[in-house]
Amino acid sequence: MTLEHVPNFNAFTTKANGLVNVLQSNVSVLQPIPGKDSKILTFVAIWDTGATSSVVTPKVVASLGLIASGKTDLHGVAGGKENADTFVVSLILPNRVRVDGVRVAEVPQLTGNADILIGMDIITIGDFSITNVDKKTVFTFRFPSIKTIDYVEEVNNLNKLKFAKVGRNDLCPCGSGKKYKFCHGMNSPVNTV
Repeated sequence: MTLEHVPNFNAFTTKANGLVNVLQSNVSVLQPIPGKDSKILTFVAIWDTGATSSVVTPKVVASLGLIASGKTDLHGVAGGKENADTFVVSLILPNRVRVDGVRVAEVPQLTGNADILIGMDIITIGDFSITNVDKKTVFTFRFPSIKTIDYVEEVNNLNKLKFAKVGRNDLCPCGSGKKYKFCHGMNSPVNTV
């Protein structure tokens, strides 16, 4: 791929020493209003793949003096329904990854110390991945989406490379201790139907 064919994207990564069950990052918020300087403040956000849309708390609304643009019905996990104000804002994610024109709803509160919840409306416009190698959580996001991440394809490609140069009488690279021809080779029970 030549330099002129590299897609334009932004990305960020957060790392934790240990396994985490809540993905958090700082997110700056502003409400662009033509002809006015927009106030920008930073808040703690949680990322939730189970949430359809992004939301903010009253603290965000009051701190920035956000102006409502409409109303929406919020549907909670417990089946409750609530009518809430909506706001069109810009979100500046870590590493200056900026998403404009995001419609967020106001919710009374969020768990923990978070004042913003990033939902699937943001997550699905980019590539989102979480890994937990050596009990260290790494969460990364790039925007816009530029490439399919397929772990099954990755495993299949590695297996093709692993078995490509194995002789029939060599030990099988899978670690079974058997000769390749009797394990993963063409004469093996694994490859017979």
